[in-house]
Amino acid sequence: MPLKIKISSLRILKDIELDESEWARLRFEWLNLIDEKRLVVICHHQLYQSIMAKAYNKKVRPKVFKEEYLVLKKISLASREDQSK
Repeated sequence: MPLKIKISSLRILKDIELDESEWARLRFEWLNLIDEKRLVVICHHQLYQSIMAKAYNKKVRPKVFKEEYLVLKKISLASREDQSK
């Protein structure tokens, strides 16, 4: 999943008179935060998927067929025998 984070460029930071060592330290901290934010997003996505699966599975009722049951078999038409107008 793509993660968008605003990281200021060196040119912008030079305009605010930030020295290069401080910029490198801040850049390293921002890159470490990207990993943390990515983990938060992954956890949120997994939580969302589990909630959606739970909601979907609540409505689904499994049906077990045995050999003695009569089941209607649908025969699909071939593509050239299309019944549409």
